[in-house]
Amino acid sequence: MSVDLIDETFRQLFRDELPERITALESLLADGPGGEEFNAFWRGVHNIKGNAATFGFHPLVSVCHSLEDLLKQYAPHAPAGDPEFRRNCLALLDLMHAAAGEGEDVLGEIQSRLAEINAASRTRSRRALLIGDSRSTMALCRQLLAAHRYDVVAVRDAYLALHRALTEPFDILITTGETRLLKGEALIAALRLSGSRNQNALAVVLTSGETRMRSHKRNTDPDLVLARNLKLIEELEAALVRIEK
Repeated sequence: MSVDLIDETFRQLFRDELPERITALESLLADGPGGEEFNAFWRGVHNIKGNAATFGFHPLVSVCHSLEDLLKQYAPHAPAGDPEFRRNCLALLDLMHAAAGEGEDVLGEIQSRLAEINAASRTRSRRALLIGDSRSTMALCRQLLAAHRYDVVAVRDAYLALHRALTEPFDILITTGETRLLKGEALIAALRLSGSRNQNALAVVLTSGETRMRSHKRNTDPDLVLARNLKLIEELEAALVRIEK
């Protein structure tokens, strides 16, 4: 049996088992969940996301990301019997069934429905994607964004960040110049050329080097390049105030 045939066999097995795995997640929501049920639910979502990524079910990966973001809002456990939490989880689980399909039409439909569900489950009006592995810098940026009522998604892996930027709505992207696997400016250039909904989102690169912008800005360049120094938060806040007006 060829490697391709083996891969396709396991891929189809995952798709066949998906309804049963989603049903198992739904049963964990019956009583809350709280405590161990919450942890088991999170593990189940994470496992489905990993398999979906392995077998190329990108719309399903996007739904799992949204579910994990929702779970992080309630960590370490959801209040028992919280009706809003349960309602939002069930809406995303329903979307998982459709996300097992393939093709650009499926991806577009999933993105649209995800945006509606995410909007209904958020109390804040804006979303920010924060990319980098400097704990101190990321913590400062996260605090500032939270103060301006942004929902913050923090990612260390640049490829994963690019996937999320291409499939989920964000108002601002902030990335360090050096990130895992992909430079910050290359990530933004890829997003600018993608034609996705975030193609023109405000993009900021944080650098420990020089902060000079090009004399003739290209359409693939970031909007801002800010030095990671004592003035970083002041300058980033000024940028947030400008886009909020």
